Amino acid sequence: MPDTRRGSAAPSGDCPAQLPPRLRLRGRRGRTDPSLLPTPKPGYWGVLTLFLWAVLVQLLVEVGAGKSTPDAFDRFPLSWLFRFCAGLAEVLTTGAGAGLPTRLAALFLAIATCWAGHGWRRAWLAAAPGAVAVRDLVDGTGDIRDPVDGTVGLRPPRAELQALLRRQLSETRLYPTTGEAGKQASRDFLDVLAVAPPLQAGWVGTIMGMVNWFSRAWPRAAYEVTATVVARDAEPRCGMVVTVTSLAQGKRSAMTTVWARSWEDATNEAGYWVLATILPVTKLAGLPPWRAWRGRNLPVELFRAYDEGQQAQRSRHFDLALWSYAEALRCDPLNLELRLLVAGLLEELGLSLEALDIYHSALTCEQAQPCAETASLPALLNWVNHLLRWLRNKFRCRWDRRPDLRLRYRYVSILATSESSGWEWFVNDAVGDRDKLRAQMRERLGAAFRRDYVALATPFSKRPRDWLARMLDGTWSKQHLAVEAVFRVAALAEIEKLRRDLTVRWPWWLRWRSFGPRRATLTGRSLQIAVEVWAPLRVAAALASWRGRNWAESDLPVIEIGRSEPDPTECAPPPEQQEAVRCVQKLIDEGWFLDGPDFRWVEGELDRAFGSRVGLLVCPMSFADHYMAACVYSLVLGWPRPDDEAGIARRALAHLRAALATQEAPIAGHLRDWLLSGDRDLDPLRRRPEFAHFERDMFPRPELVPPRSADILKVCSSAYARDLISQAADLLEQQWHRNGEYGGDVHDLRRWLKSDVELWRVLRRIAADRAWYWKDRAQFICLVTTTVDQPAVLAAQFPPPFPRFEEVELPGEEKLVGLREWQAECAELLARLHRWIEDAVLRAEVEPQAGAAAGEAALTRAGAELLDQRGGQLSAEELTALCEARAAQWQQVAAQIRMVPMHVARPPRADDPNPT
Repeated sequence: MPDTRRGSAAPSGDCPAQLPPRLRLRGRRGRTDPSLLPTPKPGYWGVLTLFLWAVLVQLLVEVGAGKSTPDAFDRFPLSWLFRFCAGLAEVLTTGAGAGLPTRLAALFLAIATCWAGHGWRRAWLAAAPGAVAVRDLVDGTGDIRDPVDGTVGLRPPRAELQALLRRQLSETRLYPTTGEAGKQASRDFLDVLAVAPPLQAGWVGTIMGMVNWFSRAWPRAAYEVTATVVARDAEPRCGMVVTVTSLAQGKRSAMTTVWARSWEDATNEAGYWVLATILPVTKLAGLPPWRAWRGRNLPVELFRAYDEGQQAQRSRHFDLALWSYAEALRCDPLNLELRLLVAGLLEELGLSLEALDIYHSALTCEQAQPCAETASLPALLNWVNHLLRWLRNKFRCRWDRRPDLRLRYRYVSILATSESSGWEWFVNDAVGDRDKLRAQMRERLGAAFRRDYVALATPFSKRPRDWLARMLDGTWSKQHLAVEAVFRVAALAEIEKLRRDLTVRWPWWLRWRSFGPRRATLTGRSLQIAVEVWAPLRVAAALASWRGRNWAESDLPVIEIGRSEPDPTECAPPPEQQEAVRCVQKLIDEGWFLDGPDFRWVEGELDRAFGSRVGLLVCPMSFADHYMAACVYSLVLGWPRPDDEAGIARRALAHLRAALATQEAPIAGHLRDWLLSGDRDLDPLRRRPEFAHFERDMFPRPELVPPRSADILKVCSSAYARDLISQAADLLEQQWHRNGEYGGDVHDLRRWLKSDVELWRVLRRIAADRAWYWKDRAQFICLVTTTVDQPAVLAAQFPPPFPRFEEVELPGEEKLVGLREWQAECAELLARLHRWIEDAVLRAEVEPQAGAAAGEAALTRAGAELLDQRGGQLSAEELTALCEARAAQWQQVAAQIRMVPMHVARPPRADDPNPT
């Protein structure tokens, strides 16, 4: 399916039964403080400006109405323009002309119009947002003595800090002014009138004076930022007093003081506070994920965590991005856009079950809120509220304005692509916290599925509730394919519900509707293809895999399949689930799980969804339409022995090329990873040699095009773990060498050993879990960056980014490129490498080494604490020997992890003496 994570289906059924009858959820808007700055109102000022301008023009037209109109100006536009010019001449002419009251009224209206236009420009800049005027930093450190060397005054680098503050504001679309630094950015309207120079005699002097006056009165900045650098004796010592002034609507100001351990950190904190203060009163608050904070006091912790997560995600530091997004969710747990970001990243890392849990929990919150809001309403008002919600779904389906649509769509996608989530439901490969987390997710999701999707199990057993509970208990690993089938039937029901809610079936013109801006991810035509073709193909593939592998070994009687009767004691299932059950029974009756789909039927359904030639001329196919058609052809290739495989592959690739042709160049670059590695629907197509030619044509690169298989994410994760551990081990080894070279007292040694013990323990957890838990990796990265000197971390460009598959260099890869039938060899090579890294290196070598090193470091730390309690000190030779021993252990880890015969090809750095 198309990628909607940059940017799923709610569980069917009524509202939760355990909801209190009088509960009413109030929005966060009423529970938070208002914004520190006033909300600009450019619409109000614009209407006032147009009204005053219209009154002024009408006054001048009435003044000039007494003049005789020449014959050349007797028609309406020219006659009205002549009267306007005549009235203007009457007002401006000295001597004979309009009377004094008329002149005073025109002067008053002109000044009022300019004043209103000045206010509109200020309000527009404040809402856009416009430029931010950053004034020169003021040094207020005073006579603060440094506790180390006793020097007076820290003397911060004001020019560098001011440049850093300007850069941080510009990176978030709040651009600083380019005017002369240190001067006041703008003045009030009356101040401009007061300081304006007198007009010179003559027409030229008058025109030049008016131009000078307008240039002074025209606002160029919306906000003004002043900062004073301060210091104190207590830690943290570096601080900054920041004031933000809104130059619109009364010039209200907000002020705070931030403290940090360095001037750079204090400047960054000040920049985040400025941005978090300005953003809720601008138009940027209408974009995700800030819609709920418009006009509210946005917490600076939330904005900082989100911004750091975005920077880490752009740099492909996915572990740090998830860490930052988790911090943001702690500040705003009901933010749907943040949940979508986290789930999309988890999908990109191959953690499908975790992403499914996040999607389902978000949908549960979305369902509970309308039920709670209407629980205490009378029956008539409740009916009216449901009617309004129904109309909103019919006519307000903007994809970019309705994050719940993206959520439901992504939920359908992850349920349908259940190859990984169904396997993760049963596989028992997690240890530690990840194992406990997975058990909790299985328990919660299992209870929800047993409650919401019982009716979907009727085609598989006469006792659907007992059968579904047995399949979802997570103990019978042979039936993981049955869980995949249930997930895909649930996806079929949910996407049918999404189509019913959006009314894209009737009338006919709604089939071509786009639910969002131009080039949207979802259209009526693509949704029809998904419901009529894509989802049934997914269900049929799961039934075929389950029938071919497990039905013969299970105790499920095949004769009962598709013949069960509904339990009369159960409530009637929703219409979309009834439609899904009928579709599954039809697939079983027609024998799709044995012989596969009829390709002529697939083409007929696609042609019916595309419409006639006239319809294609009226509404051409969009990116979503072409991409969904390519996914359908790719799924057909996944069946054994389809007719004309090469022709089907050519049709799929033609639709992919057409889909990319509809996108702009930057968007096509973002889709590259999703097309080449991310979308599970394209896995059968990637196994074809034609896909390598497509990759070479559409995404050219100077290296060989690698063969691709379904184990791409596992190989990328293994290569990332190898790079992460080896780079961290090198940095820690060098840090211990520097510690031994520069020396220190017993307190420094205790601090070093404390960090070392934590690092070894986290590394042991990473190796025991085969480097699959992102939280352990993120914690390891944070410990390394805080332990190692910052210049060394920056020089090594640590942490490494998560690699793409084409960046991973595999042994023997050149032997596979160019072969016609390379899929089996590629899959075998990738599986062998993945097992080697997980079992032979991480579990067998790194884990015992990390456990032994952690115990040794803990004993050494205990000895250092005992020595400190006795008041002793280590000699320089003893300290050097201890540091060399700790460095040798990290060197051994780096040597062990480099035994893996793969590495990530990265562009060489200019300062790297050994680019290989």
